[in-house]
Amino acid sequence: MTEDLIYKSDLSMNFKFNDYMDYGGKVKRYSDADSPKLFLNESCIHAAMVIKEILDRATKKSIDIDMFCGAFSLFRESFKQRIDEVKKQMQDEIDIEQKDDFDSFNPYKDLIDSLKSFFSKDLHLNVVLAKPLENIKNDDNYGFFKDKMGQGLLSFRLMDVDLGLDHFIVSGDAFRKENSDKERTATCSFNRPEYAAMFRQTFEGLKSFSSAYSF
Repeated sequence: MTEDLIYKSDLSMNFKFNDYMDYGGKVKRYSDADSPKLFLNESCIHAAMVIKEILDRATKKSIDIDMFCGAFSLFRESFKQRIDEVKKQMQDEIDIEQKDDFDSFNPYKDLIDSLKSFFSKDLHLNVVLAKPLENIKNDDNYGFFKDKMGQGLLSFRLMDVDLGLDHFIVSGDAFRKENSDKERTATCSFNRPEYAAMFRQTFEGLKSFSSAYSF
């Protein structure tokens, strides 16, 4: 990898709270500067931070989003629970000076809030799924998703075949491409038009191998 990648080889449970705060700050600065840097995310919390920023950029720029994913899990209860588990693992390391910041640290809520702001601008999130959305009716956000589908702002297609492609999200010149669905590791950038164009083209191609999906 090149030197401009944010990289840490530890698993998500070994990241400290300060690491996450530093990472979130770097991601925001890269976005604000329209930086072409490639950078990594290596945990579920990193993923929440990066996708929140992609949503915020899309909202500011009035740009739709295309997403190829497994089962939309980044916006679902299982992802919230995973983030909560990681946060719980960090709890004993927090000193008194960090307590207020740590207590208010809620990457999943921030992500969902950004998704709601995105839809409030009548922007579209187009999703191709690799797997059906099992048990989606048990999610707290089920009604919200159904409402946005009814408004035509959130749409799903389901793959008819498994092409073995990496999952990705793309909006404008920004993208995030997963290297591991299990660990939520990914390569990202906020200003790589050549990569973004490739992912948009791939997304259009995926439509030929998928069918409209609803729940």
